[in-house]
Amino acid sequence: MKLATVILLLLFLMLAACTGILSTPSGPQQIEPSSETRPSTAPSVAPSKAQTGVDQGAMIMLTRSGGFSGKTEEWIIYVDGRITHNSAEVAHATPAEVEGLMQTIDQLGFFSLQGSYMPQNTCCDRFTYVLNVTNGGKANKVTFLEGTPDLPPGLWQATDAVNQLLTARTK
Repeated sequence: MKLATVILLLLFLMLAACTGILSTPSGPQQIEPSSETRPSTAPSVAPSKAQTGVDQGAMIMLTRSGGFSGKTEEWIIYVDGRITHNSAEVAHATPAEVEGLMQTIDQLGFFSLQGSYMPQNTCCDRFTYVLNVTNGGKANKVTFLEGTPDLPPGLWQATDAVNQLLTARTK
């Protein structure tokens, strides 16, 4: 009986390891934060469009959860350029960078995407992303799983654009 249990455990571990190798992401670049995760909080009030050149309610929130460790990370880019990671301010972008990112996201058709692109099979150890963008009276929140076939190209491109700004500003 013990031998059968050990064999089953080894088979499970080997399957888990293989699945991790076979389900490598085919989507956005992975952001690797240096701080620990903390619970998220609601965004604060943003400055006016006259101060920043971007709509007052503009905000980009990217949440990534799951993977092998089951960790959840939340990045928020505010209209004034503040960047938070899991509620802690970690960097600052310029209002012009935020405006450019908002324009890119809009041009990629993000605001016309469906709310969810989740496959029936959500196995195994992949990241789930939630991209939530508000700007100029437009808002959209899209949930998707890495490695999902046939995702709209604009969704990956919008997520990549957010990741590029985060990577550039949080090094």
